Amino acid sequence: MHIFDSRKLIFTSLGACLLFLMACGGPAPSTETISGAPPAREVSQNKSFDNGNYVINFNIINTELLDPEISRKYDVTRSKNRALVNISVQKKNQDGSKTPVTAVLNANVSNLTGQLKKPDWRKIEEAGGAAIYYIGLIRIANGETLVIDMNVLPDGENDPIPVRFQQRMFTD
Repeated sequence: MHIFDSRKLIFTSLGACLLFLMACGGPAPSTETISGAPPAREVSQNKSFDNGNYVINFNIINTELLDPEISRKYDVTRSKNRALVNISVQKKNQDGSKTPVTAVLNANVSNLTGQLKKPDWRKIEEAGGAAIYYIGLIRIANGETLVIDMNVLPDGENDPIPVRFQQRMFTD
């Protein structure tokens, strides 16, 4: 029981910080299909993928763990059976810093049985472009492993970046 409470506190804090940095608004990301993408690169326990020029960050959190005030502010329903998928793209600069960029995001979410989940993707951009996130909300079941297959095409690029990751979700 103590371990669960610690996890809940960590994820609540992480979710609160993440959502605190976001500002509502902006158009939804494009859902157009990107053709000609190479096979996706499987990502294990890492929560980011670096292709050399861009870093793609991603996470899935149970919305029940979000602070109630934050969830109201960003219109995210708190529920043990709902998850928030968060994806961001950053361009690596020559000085080692990273700049958030917009991208065409083509992401499919499914479980291990192949059941497709259709998140309602939203683009969240902090004032001045200091942070850009793409979030999607989906229903989940206890013990369900979610598989995210995505092709990310950063603005100004011709070649999409394919990434695949999985995360097991717990509701109890």
